[in-house]
Amino acid sequence: LRLEAVAAKGTAKQHAKFQNALANYGALEEFKLTTKCKKCGAELNPKPKELLSDKALKILVEKAPESCFQCTSCAEEAHAKAGKKKEVATAFVFSTESFNNLSAREQLERAFTIIQEKMDSIIKELK
Repeated sequence: LRLEAVAAKGTAKQHAKFQNALANYGALEEFKLTTKCKKCGAELNPKPKELLSDKALKILVEKAPESCFQCTSCAEEAHAKAGKKKEVATAFVFSTESFNNLSAREQLERAFTIIQEKMDSIIKELK
């Protein structure tokens, strides 16, 4: 048995196959993942309800709102029923997922370092 392989080194800027983490964010709505909207009282059917019982959803919302699946269906339905426009969010949930040799925390710290370096160079150019 003979195996030959070729490895290519690159960055995610060159191609998505080189990225080693995913990051996403979503607005942390006041509705969160309850089965009833606290503002208008409308019955809500968020997507994760299929995966979790009502009791588990309530615990998830009250104890760990950052675990929200960020589907936003609960907020959209509540806004539609109340006839109100969506307000600007003031709180956000940011999550990362790593699938390589670095942990998600290390990836996030690395991203913040890169952002800081870019901001420093912009400030330097503006002076």
